[in-house]
Amino acid sequence: MVVYDFNKIRELAKYDSTSVERFVNDLKSTYSKLLATNYTLDDGDVIESFTLFNHYKIISSEQTVEIQVNPNFKHILNDLNLGNFTRFELQEYTSINSTYSKALYMRLKQWKIIGKWEVNLDEFKRVMAIPDSYRKSNIDQKILNPALKDLSPYFDKLKIKKLDMNKRASGRGRPVKYIQFTFTPQDDKKEWLKSKRKKINKRPQPIYDKFVFEEISDEQIEKTEELLKSLK
Repeated sequence: MVVYDFNKIRELAKYDSTSVERFVNDLKSTYSKLLATNYTLDDGDVIESFTLFNHYKIISSEQTVEIQVNPNFKHILNDLNLGNFTRFELQEYTSINSTYSKALYMRLKQWKIIGKWEVNLDEFKRVMAIPDSYRKSNIDQKILNPALKDLSPYFDKLKIKKLDMNKRASGRGRPVKYIQFTFTPQDDKKEWLKSKRKKINKRPQPIYDKFVFEEISDEQIEKTEELLKSLK
Protein backbone atom coordinates (compact mmCIF):
# COMPACT_ATOMS: atom_id res chain seq x y z
CA MET A 1 0.00 0.00 0.00
CA VAL A 2 1.34 3.43 -0.96
CA VAL A 3 -0.06 6.83 -0.02
CA TYR A 4 0.26 9.99 -2.13
CA ASP A 5 -0.96 13.48 -1.38
CA PHE A 6 -2.85 15.37 -4.06
CA ASN A 7 0.01 17.82 -4.70
CA LYS A 8 2.43 14.99 -5.44
CA ILE A 9 0.02 13.39 -7.90
CA ARG A 10 -0.59 16.75 -9.60
CA GLU A 11 3.16 17.14 -9.97
CA LEU A 12 3.70 13.66 -11.40
CA ALA A 13 0.72 13.92 -13.75
CA LYS A 14 1.39 17.57 -14.68
CA TYR A 15 -2.21 18.30 -13.70
CA ASP A 16 -3.04 22.01 -14.01
CA SER A 17 -6.56 22.40 -12.62
CA THR A 18 -6.78 23.55 -8.99
CA SER A 19 -10.37 22.36 -8.47
CA VAL A 20 -10.37 19.65 -5.77
CA GLU A 21 -13.78 18.33 -6.84
CA ARG A 22 -12.68 17.92 -10.46
CA PHE A 23 -9.40 16.36 -9.36
CA VAL A 24 -11.20 13.79 -7.17
CA ASN A 25 -13.52 12.86 -10.06
CA ASP A 26 -10.54 12.40 -12.37
CA LEU A 27 -8.81 10.26 -9.74
CA LYS A 28 -11.88 8.06 -9.41
CA SER A 29 -12.03 7.56 -13.16
CA THR A 30 -8.30 6.83 -13.44
CA TYR A 31 -8.08 4.39 -10.54
CA SER A 32 -11.24 2.57 -11.58
CA LYS A 33 -9.52 1.87 -14.90
CA LEU A 34 -6.38 0.72 -13.05
CA LEU A 35 -8.43 -1.79 -11.07
CA ALA A 36 -9.66 -3.25 -14.35
CA THR A 37 -6.16 -3.59 -15.82
CA ASN A 38 -4.90 -7.18 -15.87
CA TYR A 39 -1.63 -8.88 -16.72
CA THR A 40 -0.99 -12.35 -18.14
CA LEU A 41 2.19 -14.42 -17.87
CA ASP A 42 2.62 -17.37 -20.22
CA ASP A 43 5.86 -19.37 -20.35
CA GLY A 44 4.43 -22.04 -22.64
CA ASP A 45 3.47 -24.28 -19.74
CA VAL A 46 1.99 -22.18 -16.95
CA ILE A 47 -0.49 -19.43 -17.70
CA GLU A 48 -1.13 -16.91 -14.95
CA SER A 49 -3.36 -13.84 -15.03
CA PHE A 50 -4.08 -11.22 -12.36
CA THR A 51 -5.11 -7.61 -11.88
CA LEU A 52 -2.30 -5.13 -11.26
CA PHE A 53 -4.00 -3.08 -8.54
CA ASN A 54 -6.66 -4.35 -6.18
CA HIS A 55 -7.63 -1.45 -3.90
CA TYR A 56 -7.70 2.33 -3.72
CA LYS A 57 -9.05 4.90 -1.28
CA ILE A 58 -9.41 8.64 -1.88
CA ILE A 59 -9.73 10.83 1.24
CA SER A 60 -10.84 14.26 0.08
CA SER A 61 -10.62 15.92 3.52
CA GLU A 62 -6.96 14.88 3.85
CA GLN A 63 -6.24 15.23 0.13
CA THR A 64 -4.59 11.82 -0.03
CA VAL A 65 -4.88 8.67 -2.13
CA GLU A 66 -4.08 5.14 -1.01
CA ILE A 67 -3.51 2.49 -3.66
CA GLN A 68 -2.57 -1.13 -3.18
CA VAL A 69 -0.50 -3.08 -5.67
CA ASN A 70 -1.32 -6.75 -6.16
CA PRO A 71 1.54 -8.76 -4.54
CA ASN A 72 1.86 -10.75 -7.78
CA PHE A 73 2.77 -7.51 -9.55
CA LYS A 74 5.59 -6.47 -7.20
CA HIS A 75 8.33 -8.36 -9.01
CA ILE A 76 7.33 -6.69 -12.29
CA LEU A 77 7.86 -3.30 -10.69
CA ASN A 78 11.03 -4.13 -8.78
CA ASP A 79 12.99 -6.78 -10.67
CA LEU A 80 15.13 -5.00 -13.27
CA ASN A 81 17.19 -8.07 -14.22
CA LEU A 82 14.17 -9.90 -15.61
CA GLY A 83 13.39 -7.09 -18.03
CA ASN A 84 10.31 -5.99 -16.12
CA PHE A 85 9.07 -2.50 -15.24
CA THR A 86 11.40 0.22 -14.04
CA ARG A 87 10.10 3.39 -12.44
CA PHE A 88 10.74 5.20 -15.74
CA GLU A 89 8.64 2.63 -17.64
CA LEU A 90 5.80 2.91 -15.14
CA GLN A 91 5.64 6.65 -15.84
CA GLU A 92 5.42 5.89 -19.55
CA TYR A 93 2.75 3.26 -18.95
CA THR A 94 0.51 5.62 -16.97
CA SER A 95 0.74 8.25 -19.73
CA ILE A 96 -0.90 5.90 -22.27
CA ASN A 97 -4.67 6.22 -22.50
CA SER A 98 -5.78 3.20 -24.53
CA THR A 99 -6.29 -0.02 -22.57
CA TYR A 100 -5.11 -2.12 -25.53
CA SER A 101 -2.03 0.08 -26.01
CA LYS A 102 -1.23 -0.29 -22.31
CA ALA A 103 -1.49 -4.07 -22.55
CA LEU A 104 0.67 -4.14 -25.67
CA TYR A 105 3.22 -1.82 -24.03
CA MET A 106 3.67 -4.31 -21.20
CA ARG A 107 3.98 -7.23 -23.60
CA LEU A 108 6.60 -5.50 -25.77
CA LYS A 109 8.60 -4.54 -22.68
CA GLN A 110 9.01 -8.26 -21.99
CA TRP A 111 10.91 -8.46 -25.30
CA LYS A 112 12.75 -5.12 -25.05
CA ILE A 113 16.24 -6.66 -24.98
CA ILE A 114 15.55 -8.60 -28.21
CA GLY A 115 13.45 -5.90 -29.88
CA LYS A 116 11.04 -8.36 -31.44
CA TRP A 117 7.80 -10.12 -30.49
CA GLU A 118 6.21 -12.52 -32.96
CA VAL A 119 2.93 -14.09 -31.90
CA ASN A 120 0.27 -16.34 -33.38
CA LEU A 121 -2.89 -14.36 -34.16
CA ASP A 122 -5.11 -16.55 -31.96
CA GLU A 123 -2.65 -16.23 -29.06
CA PHE A 124 -2.49 -12.47 -29.61
CA LYS A 125 -6.28 -12.24 -29.38
CA ARG A 126 -6.24 -14.30 -26.20
CA VAL A 127 -3.52 -12.42 -24.30
CA MET A 128 -4.97 -9.06 -25.37
CA ALA A 129 -8.50 -10.13 -24.38
CA ILE A 130 -9.88 -9.21 -27.80
CA PRO A 131 -13.59 -10.04 -28.23
CA ASP A 132 -14.37 -12.97 -30.53
CA SER A 133 -16.66 -10.66 -32.50
CA TYR A 134 -13.68 -8.58 -33.68
CA ARG A 135 -12.80 -9.08 -37.34
CA LYS A 136 -9.26 -8.47 -38.62
CA SER A 137 -10.35 -5.02 -39.78
CA ASN A 138 -11.53 -4.26 -36.24
CA ILE A 139 -8.18 -5.36 -34.82
CA ASP A 140 -6.38 -3.05 -37.26
CA GLN A 141 -8.66 -0.10 -36.63
CA LYS A 142 -9.13 -0.35 -32.86
CA ILE A 143 -5.90 -1.97 -31.67
CA LEU A 144 -2.91 -2.11 -34.03
CA ASN A 145 -3.17 1.31 -35.70
CA PRO A 146 -3.78 3.23 -32.44
CA ALA A 147 -1.05 1.21 -30.71
CA LEU A 148 1.49 2.11 -33.41
CA LYS A 149 0.74 5.78 -32.78
CA ASP A 150 0.61 5.48 -28.98
CA LEU A 151 3.75 3.38 -28.56
CA SER A 152 6.10 4.78 -31.20
CA PRO A 153 7.40 7.43 -28.74
CA TYR A 154 8.51 4.62 -26.40
CA PHE A 155 9.73 2.04 -28.93
CA ASP A 156 12.19 3.40 -31.48
CA LYS A 157 11.47 2.34 -35.09
CA LEU A 158 8.42 0.35 -34.03
CA LYS A 159 6.92 -1.64 -36.90
CA ILE A 160 3.97 -4.02 -37.05
CA LYS A 161 3.83 -6.72 -39.73
CA LYS A 162 1.11 -9.27 -40.46
CA LEU A 163 2.42 -12.64 -41.63
CA ASP A 164 0.88 -15.73 -43.21
CA MET A 165 1.28 -19.33 -42.02
CA ASN A 166 4.77 -19.48 -43.60
CA LYS A 167 5.69 -16.21 -41.89
CA ARG A 168 5.76 -14.27 -45.12
CA ALA A 169 3.98 -10.95 -45.53
CA SER A 170 0.28 -11.73 -45.68
CA GLY A 171 -1.66 -10.68 -48.73
CA ARG A 172 -4.28 -11.79 -51.17
CA GLY A 173 -5.00 -15.48 -50.59
CA ARG A 174 -2.56 -15.56 -47.66
CA PRO A 175 -4.55 -14.84 -44.49
CA VAL A 176 -2.91 -13.42 -41.38
CA LYS A 177 -1.64 -16.10 -38.98
CA TYR A 178 1.03 -14.19 -37.08
CA ILE A 179 1.67 -10.61 -35.97
CA GLN A 180 5.25 -9.42 -35.70
CA PHE A 181 6.36 -6.38 -33.68
CA THR A 182 9.91 -5.12 -34.17
CA PHE A 183 11.72 -2.14 -32.62
CA THR A 184 15.19 -1.06 -31.58
CA PRO A 185 16.38 -3.21 -28.63
CA GLN A 186 16.37 -1.30 -25.37
CA ASP A 187 18.91 -1.01 -22.57
CA ASP A 188 17.60 0.51 -19.33
CA LYS A 189 20.95 2.00 -18.32
CA LYS A 190 21.43 3.69 -21.70
CA GLU A 191 17.87 5.06 -21.64
CA TRP A 192 18.44 6.45 -18.15
CA LEU A 193 21.72 8.11 -19.18
CA LYS A 194 20.08 9.54 -22.29
CA SER A 195 17.32 11.15 -20.19
CA LYS A 196 19.97 12.57 -17.84
CA ARG A 197 21.93 14.07 -20.74
CA LYS A 198 18.80 15.76 -22.07
CA LYS A 199 18.25 17.43 -18.69
CA ILE A 200 21.88 18.58 -18.56
CA ASN A 201 21.70 20.03 -22.07
CA LYS A 202 18.63 22.05 -21.11
CA ARG A 203 20.42 23.80 -18.23
CA PRO A 204 21.05 27.52 -18.80
CA GLN A 205 24.56 28.41 -19.94
CA PRO A 206 26.79 30.51 -17.64
CA ILE A 207 25.79 34.15 -17.78
CA TYR A 208 29.23 35.30 -18.92
CA ASP A 209 28.61 33.62 -22.29
CA LYS A 210 26.18 36.42 -23.08
CA PHE A 211 28.95 39.02 -22.96
CA VAL A 212 31.75 37.31 -24.86
CA PHE A 213 30.77 38.56 -28.29
CA GLU A 214 29.38 41.97 -27.33
CA GLU A 215 30.64 44.82 -29.45
CA ILE A 216 32.92 47.33 -27.62
CA SER A 217 32.33 50.98 -28.52
CA ASP A 218 35.09 53.48 -29.40
CA GLU A 219 34.20 55.45 -26.29
CA GLN A 220 34.80 52.38 -24.08
CA ILE A 221 38.18 51.82 -25.76
CA GLU A 222 39.22 55.44 -25.15
CA LYS A 223 38.21 55.27 -21.49
CA THR A 224 40.13 52.02 -21.07
CA GLU A 225 43.25 53.55 -22.65
CA GLU A 226 43.00 56.61 -20.38
CA LEU A 227 42.67 54.35 -17.35
CA LEU A 228 45.74 52.36 -18.35
CA LYS A 229 47.79 55.56 -18.83
CA SER A 230 46.81 56.81 -15.39
CA LEU A 231 48.04 53.60 -13.86
CA LYS A 232 51.54 53.88 -15.36
